[in-house]
Amino acid sequence: MTARATKPQHGSGAAARTKPPRRTLTWKKDPAGRRERVLAEAARLFSERGYASVSTRDVASAAGVAEGSVFQYFGSKAELLRAVGERYGRGFAAAMFDGMEAVASRATVENMVARAFDYVARSWPGFGLFLLSDDPSAAPLAQRANRIAITSAVERMLELWSSERLIGEVDAPVVAELLFGLVEASLRACFTGADAPSRQRFERQTASAIVRILGVPDRAS
Repeated sequence: MTARATKPQHGSGAAARTKPPRRTLTWKKDPAGRRERVLAEAARLFSERGYASVSTRDVASAAGVAEGSVFQYFGSKAELLRAVGERYGRGFAAAMFDGMEAVASRATVENMVARAFDYVARSWPGFGLFLLSDDPSAAPLAQRANRIAITSAVERMLELWSSERLIGEVDAPVVAELLFGLVEASLRACFTGADAPSRQRFERQTASAIVRILGVPDRAS
């Protein structure tokens, strides 16, 4: 004997509990690239005017979308800021590591450091400077998302080099955090210091410090 199915009544508790949550658009359903435009314009406006001085309406207007689209893609202004920080971090990591050979040498480290400085220089005076600033209204959200994206990439590099016995065994998560702090401090001093030494000096000393920390073979090529 089977139970007879009954049609749930509208507004019933069961129906309300099983109602699927509202889904937001993702980049895969955004062939016009509106989401990426919102991210790009948010990065520009936040860096130019500061997070607190930019509204979601400002971002939407600059990106050529309805303000509702900003919330549809990101949910809130704070989440938009987090996404912009993550976007920048992924770009930074790609600039450092994409296409790099798995060769642990001073030349490799110097190349990665130069790429990092190039990436920030290309974004000057854009979101890179914004991340290096001490703006209390924006720093935690954007900087944390940026940091996670970059340290994750550094961890993968360290694990690869260690597994290939190119460097000694390392605690990749911890060392990734240390290297991030080192490079960030160097970038901050180079690009925001009033009387900073030349970029080449910062790059050279940063690379030398990383070589010593990792025990990378100290050879020119």
